[in-house]
Amino acid sequence: MDWQTLLGYFSLLSFIVPDLEGTVLVRTVLIVHICDAVLCHLIAGHSGRDKGRWTVGGLLLGIWALGVLLFLPKWQPKTGGHSQLFTHLPQ
Repeated sequence: MDWQTLLGYFSLLSFIVPDLEGTVLVRTVLIVHICDAVLCHLIAGHSGRDKGRWTVGGLLLGIWALGVLLFLPKWQPKTGGHSQLFTHLPQ
């Protein structure tokens, strides 16, 4: 398996256009991964996750990171102390 086939399958572009030339494939993968990184940054910010890590993940992993991020539930950080224990007590 050569690098073009591997890159095409990893980016899922081979399923859309199976016979892309090497330079076109690399350029397309770069553009798609940059778009995926921007989307990961925006979605991570809205779901309360670390935007920096998800942006890098989107840049390196592309559609795979975006797919994982879309299916994760909204993240809510745990608050310190016992404030959550007494929220249901009558006043």
